[in-house]
Amino acid sequence: MERFGSAPKDLGEADESAQRAPRGRPARRTRRQHPIRFRYDLPVDLLNRAPAGQSFTFGLQAGSHSATRNRPTVWWARVELGSTNGVVTLRTTTNDSAGGSVTQLVKRAYALR
Repeated sequence: MERFGSAPKDLGEADESAQRAPRGRPARRTRRQHPIRFRYDLPVDLLNRAPAGQSFTFGLQAGSHSATRNRPTVWWARVELGSTNGVVTLRTTTNDSAGGSVTQLVKRAYALR
């Protein structure tokens, strides 16, 4: 069984294990990219539910971990919820200035009551 650990704290430097490519050839040093992180501010109740049949407004932040924590830019989304009970799936896509793109799919993000 493999064990997994967290990444090094300084993501700008390569760790020692990444210094050599297979067969002893020197590895190219590349700068690690910080992943884009999504943060949702959903006004749901303690059971993670929203009222069915009403409009629903929530905040969304996207950016690197430090950007969403220290300098958040919030976008607001308004959705019209169906009038029946069930669950909602959210699909969010964002692009960064380097041309990267990330899509996140959150199945069963919240329930309708």
